[in-house]
Amino acid sequence: MRNKKAVLFSLTFFSSISFALASYSQDNCFENDYLQIYQQVMNGTKELSSLDQKTQICVSSIHSLMSRSQAPKDDSDCEDAWSNANSAADDVEIYARRLIRCVTSGDHSDDCYSEARRVRSYHSDYESAVSEVQSYCD
Repeated sequence: MRNKKAVLFSLTFFSSISFALASYSQDNCFENDYLQIYQQVMNGTKELSSLDQKTQICVSSIHSLMSRSQAPKDDSDCEDAWSNANSAADDVEIYARRLIRCVTSGDHSDDCYSEARRVRSYHSDYESAVSEVQSYCD
């Protein structure tokens, strides 16, 4: 179970960052090959870290879409937890994009500390929201 949580965390966190870096490639991510690789990663028969960058981005994108589309609908506490987790994931994505823009600006006059601090802060909120999903929806 611990490995599955690590994979889910990695997929969710990297999908937020990867979206900002590689939205151009997502159109091709929903082909059968990538869907099969996603299933292998989720089943634990393939390691996310062993995949090339484009495949990691596609697997992360698929996971992001799948996790958001599978929110339970029958329990209001669970539904609220899912909504909060999706909102927190969006916040991480927004500030990760800002961090990426800062780092890739090329002038190297800014160490991007404030952007990185915000990503860490919003990621902490996301961790709490995921914990609530686990509490209310399991």
